[in-house]
Amino acid sequence: MEYRVTKELMVSLCYQSPIVPEGREQLLGNALWFGFEYDFGVAIHLLCPQVEHIVRTKLKEVGAHTSNIDRNGIENENGLSTLMELPEAVEVFGEDLCFEVGSIFTDSLGANLRNEVAHGLLSDDSASSISSIYAWWLVLRLVLHSFYQLSSAGESS
Repeated sequence: MEYRVTKELMVSLCYQSPIVPEGREQLLGNALWFGFEYDFGVAIHLLCPQVEHIVRTKLKEVGAHTSNIDRNGIENENGLSTLMELPEAVEVFGEDLCFEVGSIFTDSLGANLRNEVAHGLLSDDSASSISSIYAWWLVLRLVLHSFYQLSSAGESS
């Protein structure tokens, strides 16, 4: 209990993390905390749309076009799998992370968690699977690693 990870700590980390978009700190912090509470079902339901938003935000920051206009002239945001296929994705996230995100969240040969969650196909068992736990850990790693990247950028400038 002395070293317990609290919801407040996770939310605070998200407020400070340069990778977490403004206005998403509570959602992402709660999702990360649920993982520490071993409630990966709730965590993955919160994480999937937030991962997509993080990817979209980071791609927009480098000038990537993240939407399309349909034949009726209505602009629609592209889904995560389409976003990860953009050439800017490798520039922003690197090949390894692009592969991980695709394998865990969008690839039909992988866990395909984004689609499983979005279409209500995730069962109780798969919500607590190795893939869901790995997805949670991947996002936790991204949030924590963003502090290292921030400090490295500060040292080089």
